[in-house]
Amino acid sequence: MPNRCFNRLVFRGPGARKLHKQMQDCIKTNADPYPDRVFDFNFAVPLPDVLRHSRMPRPPRESVVRVHALREGWTQHHLELMLVGTITDEQATMLEQAKKDLGYDNWYDWAVDNWDTKWNARESVLEYLSDDEVEYSFATAWGAPFKVLEALARLHPHLRFELEYCHEEDMNAFHVFKP
Repeated sequence: MPNRCFNRLVFRGPGARKLHKQMQDCIKTNADPYPDRVFDFNFAVPLPDVLRHSRMPRPPRESVVRVHALREGWTQHHLELMLVGTITDEQATMLEQAKKDLGYDNWYDWAVDNWDTKWNARESVLEYLSDDEVEYSFATAWGAPFKVLEALARLHPHLRFELEYCHEEDMNAFHVFKP
């Protein structure tokens, strides 16, 4: 499976510029860790807040590590090393509830199932902007974010969404998303 996929997405139709502006407002509101991002999957398919800082696989609970350390007679130094990356009981409970409510306890599994890729758009660039057309280019991991674009097409049926994408090793492909 290729590591990266290069994407070119065009929105066409009345209100394309307005949709771009709404997305930029969403990026600013979410305090995106990539301040130069111009295309954000969270606009159409938002990552649940409870999963935003989760890790995969879920780390062990600090309390469990401490109990194990007492049983095994670990030194303080060994305990401190093993506590790195653990989560509190409160964090674990929150992630267990997320698993019950959402079916996921980490961002990675959620993203793969809901975005078709593990990462949000990377290296996104606004290529062209007019009232009726917006063009972006961006990179993704593994493949094109079809589920994100299907959601955009459902949310904005008055626009046409055209995607060209190319895996590192493959030829170009083209897809039009309709609601």
